[in-house]
Amino acid sequence: MTGRLGSKQQAAIDNLGNGVMTEADLQVLLGWNATKAPAALRKSLAEVQALRDELRDAGKLKVWARVPPPQGGFADDPHAPLVYALEDYDEETGTARKSEIFTQRVATPRTLPERAETPEEAAAISLDLHGKIRLDVVARLLDLEGEAAAWDALFGVGFEEPHTGRLLPAAEYLSGNVRLKLTQAQDAAAVDQRFVANVAALTEVQPEDVPPGEIRVKLGAPWVDVSLRAGVPARAAAR
Repeated sequence: MTGRLGSKQQAAIDNLGNGVMTEADLQVLLGWNATKAPAALRKSLAEVQALRDELRDAGKLKVWARVPPPQGGFADDPHAPLVYALEDYDEETGTARKSEIFTQRVATPRTLPERAETPEEAAAISLDLHGKIRLDVVARLLDLEGEAAAWDALFGVGFEEPHTGRLLPAAEYLSGNVRLKLTQAQDAAAVDQRFVANVAALTEVQPEDVPPGEIRVKLGAPWVDVSLRAGVPARAAAR
């Protein structure tokens, strides 16, 4: 074979050899430049294409599916369908026209939610629209009077971060370095009872301590001080 074959051309050849050729395979072969086809197919392709042209010129081939011109590797490009979508092709008449994207809106504008059924849903909508939980948005979505009512509705759904004052969703606040967060919450609760709920929630998600016997340290670990590593060989030899 000569030249580089596209995936569709190779598939058509394989199907032809296996005796399971499809209409799509036939279209690929008929649209192929016979002079650039593998040597074993050139003569056969030229004869079939000549017969097609003869029937078409004689008016005996009324309808024929469009065969795209050679496109190199473009046909295998993952974004090729976006380009093909710029026109609407009529297989029966053999005519093409610009697609509707040139004359009208084909993507409807996003519809913003006006209501939420639960505080969790209201918090999720606020995060989607603004990237954070906003009490005014939650109050509007739940039809509540004021931010104080929205705060009460978000109990357990969101938590105020003591050292920043940010209102975070529970999934974010109750993850990460929860030991440090618990310490911060305890310090804040000592002067403001609002953070007692934070302490209770963080206490529930504290991980269990790993017993010293289950801790394995590789010799040379960068987080182990040099002074501690220096005495290891002597202690090991003394055992």
